[in-house]
Amino acid sequence: MLVRESIGFERYRDPKSALGLSIRPEIEEWLEQHKIKHLCKINDNNTIDCINFFTLTEQRITELPEFIRFNVASDGFSVSKNRLTTLRGCPKIVKGDFYCYSNALKTLEFAPEEVGGDFYCENNAVLFTEDEVRAACKVEGRINVINK
Repeated sequence: MLVRESIGFERYRDPKSALGLSIRPEIEEWLEQHKIKHLCKINDNNTIDCINFFTLTEQRITELPEFIRFNVASDGFSVSKNRLTTLRGCPKIVKGDFYCYSNALKTLEFAPEEVGGDFYCENNAVLFTEDEVRAACKVEGRINVINK
């Protein structure tokens, strides 16, 4: 006779969480490596708040690492002049201006939910329209989609 017992394992997206390991050291190392640690606060849920204007420009990055998840940027937030193909990891809320121009973006998926200032997204792989930006994000200021 075969006896099956149910073992109460929870499913986690992050295997390190399942093992009780923190990804905080990886986050700190990445922020330090990009010389931006002083601009950020790591929350208990491993999301990152930016306490000043945040810029990660001209780094030649194609995407933010999976463990980097920005939450709130209390000022502006810029990931312009990179090679980003996705906005995954960008903040949910940017209280100032948001800059993602001059990348290789094909979609606005993972764009901030709210931008309190202006939204700059010109010169990407896709020439986004103002309507597309407004459909992806609540923008309080102007939307710059002029493409050269």
